[in-house]
Amino acid sequence: MKSCTERTRLTLFALFLWALTSNSYAIEPTSRISVSYGDWAPFTGKDIAHGGILTELVRQAFMKSGYTVIPQAMGWSEALEHTRKQTTDVSIGWLYSPERANDFAYSESIAYTKNVFFHHRELPVSWDRLSDLALLRIGVTKGYYYGERFEQAHSDKTIRVFVADTDADNMRKLVQGEIDLFPLDNFVGRHLLETLYPRDILEITYDENPLLMEPLHLIISQQHPKRTQIMNAFNRGMKALKRSGEHSRILTELQTLLAVERLRLITEDYAPFNYLNEQNQVTGISIEIMNRIMARLGVDRKVGPESVYPWIRAYTEIQRTPNAAIFSITRTPERESLFKWVGPILRSDIVLTGKKSSHLSSIAPEALGNVKICVIPADVAEQTLRLRDIPNRKLIRVNTPYSCAEMLKRGRVDLWAYGRETARWYLNKVGENLSEYEETYALTESSQYIAFNKAVPENVIGRFQEALEYLQLSGELKEIMHYYLSQLPEPDLH
Repeated sequence: MKSCTERTRLTLFALFLWALTSNSYAIEPTSRISVSYGDWAPFTGKDIAHGGILTELVRQAFMKSGYTVIPQAMGWSEALEHTRKQTTDVSIGWLYSPERANDFAYSESIAYTKNVFFHHRELPVSWDRLSDLALLRIGVTKGYYYGERFEQAHSDKTIRVFVADTDADNMRKLVQGEIDLFPLDNFVGRHLLETLYPRDILEITYDENPLLMEPLHLIISQQHPKRTQIMNAFNRGMKALKRSGEHSRILTELQTLLAVERLRLITEDYAPFNYLNEQNQVTGISIEIMNRIMARLGVDRKVGPESVYPWIRAYTEIQRTPNAAIFSITRTPERESLFKWVGPILRSDIVLTGKKSSHLSSIAPEALGNVKICVIPADVAEQTLRLRDIPNRKLIRVNTPYSCAEMLKRGRVDLWAYGRETARWYLNKVGENLSEYEETYALTESSQYIAFNKAVPENVIGRFQEALEYLQLSGELKEIMHYYLSQLPEPDLH
């Protein structure tokens, strides 16, 4: 019989041999994978959340097998060459190509791309075969693969193809009318338009008939010494993500996050809610709330001075810009169907403010047509007065609240129709003693909201509402309002 010591040695030796033979499948917890990709937002990109949808999915898949992902953003042709030469381990975001399959192994699908033809809305596009597009100028991006039938049609000269270096170049050419069609993933195309050409977005559309709908893959060089180990680890992780539902959750959350990142924020000079201070910094109750909502949603973004417009322009921009939000704005029956709404943020009644010396404190509603009232065009106060049939000649329209405050101060108007807190703020700023003013009439009870263009997705609206409700429940909203409103003198209420 073998001794206990000998049996122990044999057992340890067997375990050692098993470890050696299993080495091609073992994953070291500290292993790092370098991942290259080009700029193809919202799928990949160094300047977007988590490096894009594909980057985050790949990161999570590798984490399942103990790998740490080191993302490396570069040009697409550069990413391909780095992967070929194994200076990066893998690259992501690639369609299957028979030619590339000679040099690279392809992974389990990460996500799907739907390539469609973007075109001007005024140019009707209908096609079944690519030969139907023979007379149109088609822009393509250097190094991209558009599927076998497109490549064949290009080779046969069935279609007219014009090559540009980047997707951005092609989108510029499309907007400017230098090409007629641009095949691109529908998400990528919309992202480009919203980022680079928000004013032209209503003029550009795409044909729903897809040029191709194919999976996007991770690729690794066929010559990589750990090709099998890395690919097996990734595929196991990706399948686990899909089985658990994490894949779907990540896709949904990142699409929402990326939509919030590129949302155009529009506001006005309407203190103490949103205004520019002496240092040209945007501040105020609504600004602070919006910044905290962004932080709550995981977006590293703050409202800047470029978001501040005169009200009439702000109100026009929100209606013509599909990926935009305006704040703060009064919610009224007339505006209800124009926007999607998040709120309420806070109560802010619309009142008529005048000098005590004018003796208008007991003015009857029917007598409002006999006095001059300062209003901001398209503001809720102006809209309310027009609905009450106040003569147009009695509504003195100016573009800024500062102008109304000055006109009331100098006696050029009798009353100012505006938000209670806002009128007090600007009268104080132009040097007036608020004890000499009074609210003569309450026009309407109202609340301030965030309004979104109707094209903004419902999931974005829902996330904003959830974030705002968190600020309310946590007490942060109350703290913000107290900080700003406590700086105002108390009103003299009639």
